[in-house]
Amino acid sequence: HGPFQVDENFTAPKGSLIIPSLVGACREGFPEPDRYDPDRMGPERQEDRKFSKNFLPYGAGPHRCVGYNYAIIHLTIYLALVAKNLEWERQITKESHKIIYLPTLYPADCLCKWQFREGRTVAK
Repeated sequence: HGPFQVDENFTAPKGSLIIPSLVGACREGFPEPDRYDPDRMGPERQEDRKFSKNFLPYGAGPHRCVGYNYAIIHLTIYLALVAKNLEWERQITKESHKIIYLPTLYPADCLCKWQFREGRTVAK
């Protein structure tokens, strides 16, 4: 295999690791996607319905991930247990508002202090 033309402006050299941006795909269709606009989901505009297939982490339609519902339930239970049993505090630094784009998004720093709530311990 040789170089791969990604679009009309860029050709990736041979041997490059190409990671498609889900962030870019999720933004398509939404006017001003970086602006906070709760009205976009309102009954007049219904952008959440018009562009529902643009949010692609789990796919859409007949190609939707079979583990989607399991993942949502599993994450919901996990977050409930964390919220019930732990106290956490995010340490804010000058890097806190920067985002690292990998296959998923990460904060440039993720400094959290965790401790069990009073009277809580690790389940045995």
